[in-house]
Amino acid sequence: TKPLFKKYKILTVKNLYTYHCFMDIFKIIKFQSPISIHSLFKFSKRATSSALITPSPSRHFVYQSAILWNTLHQKFCPDPSKSLSDPKGRLKNALLQHLKTVH
Repeated sequence: TKPLFKKYKILTVKNLYTYHCFMDIFKIIKFQSPISIHSLFKFSKRATSSALITPSPSRHFVYQSAILWNTLHQKFCPDPSKSLSDPKGRLKNALLQHLKTVH
């Protein structure tokens, strides 16, 4: 199945999870909505950072997405105030490239 995913540029389920979690947290940070979820995140106090302070390790969305955001945001979205389309395309292309390099 991997050759078909590569050929037709389809993301795997794991890559779809990464993509959608990252884009969801990007939208939550950018639009501060829904406020009920936005308020669960703690932001770094450093002026030059848009990093999140990770809560206690768990399988919950807040912890998992904070880890994902801190790992990827500098490369794909250093400035959350920018357009949605830029990080969206860059992340998808990177995940597709990763798929090509994994055997």
